Amino acid sequence: MRLIILFVFIVFIFGCKSEKQLEKHNLYIVTKHQIGLINDSTQVKDLKAIFSNDSIISIKEDDSFIGGINPIRLYTKTGTPLLQVFPYDAHDSTATINYVHIQNPAYQTDRNISIKSYFVDIKSTYNISEIKNGMDYIEVYIDSLKSIFAFRKLELLRDFDFGTKVNRDQIPDSISIDFFIKYF
Repeated sequence: MRLIILFVFIVFIFGCKSEKQLEKHNLYIVTKHQIGLINDSTQVKDLKAIFSNDSIISIKEDDSFIGGINPIRLYTKTGTPLLQVFPYDAHDSTATINYVHIQNPAYQTDRNISIKSYFVDIKSTYNISEIKNGMDYIEVYIDSLKSIFAFRKLELLRDFDFGTKVNRDQIPDSISIDFFIKYF
């Protein structure tokens, strides 16, 4: 009888730990339909509750004349950047989220891709939908994740002129991600 009670107790303890780990994992998971607790129906006003333990900086300037974008910046309490959230309309508290610029490596896909990953990680893990050659960046689109990974054209990519076609075999495996954008 004692053995059964001990067994049940051990299973209960490990089960509770797994739930906590799972909950923490879900706070930072990036999938096609979510980034942490943000999804396509999250409204600007919901961000205060979702990030109640973090710092939110929202600059609400009237920039409609110049067509500017007002991101909502999210930081940990210690000042470490987490995310930049770009709603469809930063002046409307009921507006939903258009896209999110991921700035913290804690946010990862279910295949462990984060801003600390390299091009080799992306191309070996996901089907690349499109590659765009911009002025300063090579942008890699992953439709199955609704995400864009941008690589700065510095040393390794400096030979790619703006607008020329680039294929996945031309991008060095060792180049690191500069931007990880999740759109809805």
